[in-house]
Amino acid sequence: MGAVSGSLPWYTMMMLHRSSSLLQKVDDPLNVSHTHTVAGFIGGILSAFITVWKLVVTSAICLVINQVVPLRMAEVKFKVGDDAVHGEEAYCGMMGRRLASFNGRLETA
Repeated sequence: MGAVSGSLPWYTMMMLHRSSSLLQKVDDPLNVSHTHTVAGFIGGILSAFITVWKLVVTSAICLVINQVVPLRMAEVKFKVGDDAVHGEEAYCGMMGRRLASFNGRLETA
C-alpha cells in the first residue's frame, strides 16, 4: 500500500503533469497537490481493500476455531456470569460483607 501510494503521486507529478495542458495551468511549485491529493485518495481506496481482506480472513479463522472450541458460552452459563465459569462472584455482595467463594466455600467478613 505504501509503495503504491508513494509511486503514483510521483508518476502523476513527473509524467502526467508534464503531458497534460490542464495540469500545467495549476500553480503548484511544490507539487503539494500531487503529494497530498493523489496519495490520500489512493491510500483511502486501498485501505478499504485491505480492510475487507482482513475481515474475510478473520471471519474464516473464527469459523475454524468455532468448529473446535465454541466461541460463545451456553446461554445458561452466560446468564449466571462469573460464578458459572470461575466459581466466584465478581463483586462480593454488598459493601464487602461477603467475600468471594473459594472451592465452593463461602467466607464471610
